[in-house]
Amino acid sequence: APIGTPAFEDRTLQAIVAGHQRLLDALVAFSSDSWDFAVQGANLLLRYCGSPRLLYWCRLLAPSPSLLATARAHDDAKMAAFERISRAGALPLSARRQVQLPIRLGGFGLVSTARVASAAYLGSVAATVGDVWDRFRGHSWMLGTEAALLALPWLAQAASARTDLLVSIPSAAVPPVSQFIARPHARLQQRLSEALAKQDFTVLLESFPVGSRERARLLACQGPLSSGWLSAIPGQSSGVNRKCLNSFAYRMATAVTLGLPFPLANLSSTCTCGAAIDALGDHFFLCHQATAERVFKHNTLLDVFKSILAEVGIPVVAEVPLRSLGITPPDSDPNSQRMDLFFTVDGEGILADVTVRHPCRPDNSTPHHRSVNRTNGRLPGGAVAASGEREKERKYGANCRQQGYTFIPLAAETFGC
Repeated sequence: APIGTPAFEDRTLQAIVAGHQRLLDALVAFSSDSWDFAVQGANLLLRYCGSPRLLYWCRLLAPSPSLLATARAHDDAKMAAFERISRAGALPLSARRQVQLPIRLGGFGLVSTARVASAAYLGSVAATVGDVWDRFRGHSWMLGTEAALLALPWLAQAASARTDLLVSIPSAAVPPVSQFIARPHARLQQRLSEALAKQDFTVLLESFPVGSRERARLLACQGPLSSGWLSAIPGQSSGVNRKCLNSFAYRMATAVTLGLPFPLANLSSTCTCGAAIDALGDHFFLCHQATAERVFKHNTLLDVFKSILAEVGIPVVAEVPLRSLGITPPDSDPNSQRMDLFFTVDGEGILADVTVRHPCRPDNSTPHHRSVNRTNGRLPGGAVAASGEREKERKYGANCRQQGYTFIPLAAETFGC
């Protein structure tokens, strides 16, 4: 660890960050490669390798002004790399805050090192100070009392870090440093970082107007498994079994998730159905035209489920007419006359139907849109998909079971739930 004068510490940290910058530049260059999964791979490497590298030093060094300045510079460099990989331009503050949230809270996992520096240092002290006391107590050079031990600079700095955390997250239980001597506090850094992240999510959510599209979007991004695409490891990049997002699709998903202008919305101001196209692309996820993004997502999910079943050796038939199975369609709508998937498992006939739901509407465009945003801006992520499941069940469930089939609704949201 660079323990010494502030000038020595600062020089060492600057050299460390300069080394990290070379990695960030390499990831940006990698994202421009011709491989289908270049952007997906670059973002994974940025999160797993580029983002956390300075945290090691935050566990070794107290959060001094020099360290925090270095951490903020590293945060800015990570964000700049993300912007270049995503080709999103300079992100607005709300998008930057979302990018820095953990994936489970609707972010991209590029956690701010400066934000968690105090938690990292205190967590390191919590795991080690008791061991130091037990191993070296009684040695001639070791201080004789716990009070004297706590007066050592590295523990005094830990107490200062604790004070900072109590100010940042007053609701969190942050034990006093003296308790660490008698009993190690494992995973304290993780618990404190989680509390900081939840607070940051709440601050971001409350920065959006009540009932706004942005609240509905952020809550949807926090839904169960909604950001699974961010952790998916790219596999086969071509053919029917491809398991990666090409660079355009990944960048488009990034824009949708962060509430940035939808790339396809720049092509025309009017949809082929005659409706106006909004800048954020909500219309593309609501339109029933065959060329709409909504239909594309439905068909893509259908292909994915077919591929999964085929890989485990289950033959599947797509778009089966209900009447061919002796099932009465629920209504006269042409889309209600068939089921997306039909397959058998251990002699049991199973029918499945895919639906993709969009939780957002263009803000204030109509009273109905305002009502949808207001409702979904209060519901937890995944609620819209769950509503789609219930609707499919009401539509098909009883008729399918009456003929001895099991019905499974396969509902998803445009943000991934």
